[in-house]
Amino acid sequence: KVQGYSLKVDRGIDPSLIDSSTIDSPSTDFTSINSPSTDVTSAADTTSYSRLALRALNQVTVASSTIEAPHIFITAGNNINITGTSFNVDKLEIISGAVANLSNLNLSNLTEINIGAQTLILSDINFPDLGVGGIRLGSRAGTLAAAPNTEAAPSPGQVNFFKNVFFDGNPAQEYVSHEVWADKDNQVDAGTNSNADSKIQLYTK
Repeated sequence: KVQGYSLKVDRGIDPSLIDSSTIDSPSTDFTSINSPSTDVTSAADTTSYSRLALRALNQVTVASSTIEAPHIFITAGNNINITGTSFNVDKLEIISGAVANLSNLNLSNLTEINIGAQTLILSDINFPDLGVGGIRLGSRAGTLAAAPNTEAAPSPGQVNFFKNVFFDGNPAQEYVSHEVWADKDNQVDAGTNSNADSKIQLYTK
C-alpha cells in the first residue's frame, strides 16, 4: 500500500516505450513494478500482499509517501532517492547500483533494515534499536565516511551520515564498529563498539 504524492520508477529503456511511472493517487496497492510497459499511474487494487517490490533498471524516486507491507524491497540499477517517507513495514531492503540518497524517513516500526549502494548518503533519520545486526548498511568500501553528522561533503564509495542521523535518539556513529571507520584516527564519539556488538553493521556491497 502506497499513500502519498510521488513515486517514480524510471526504467531507462527504449524511449519509444513507457520509461517512467508515477504513483500519485491517495491509496495504491500493487505487487511490483518491473515491466518496461507497465503504467501504474492510476493502478488500484485492494489485495493485501506480503512483499511489495519496486524495481527499475535506472532510477527509483519516492517522495512524501507512506508505504505499508510486511516486506518492502526497492532496487534500482542506478540511483535511489527517497525523502519524506514513512515505512510501516517489518523488513525493509533498499539496494542501489549507484547512489542511494535517503532523507527524512520514519523507520520506527521496522524489525529489520538492509540498505546497500555503491555510495550511501543518509540525512534526518532516527534508526530504531533492532538489536545487534538488525541494521545493515552497505557501500563499495564498507566503511563509514569521516566526520559523520557534520554535513561534510559525501565520500564516494562509503556510508555517509550527512546530518541528523541517529540511533534511538543518539548519534548513530556511536553504534558503528571502530573497524569500519574510514578515519580511524579521528573518530568523533565513536564509542567502543566492535564488529561483534555493533548495533549498526556495515558491509561491502
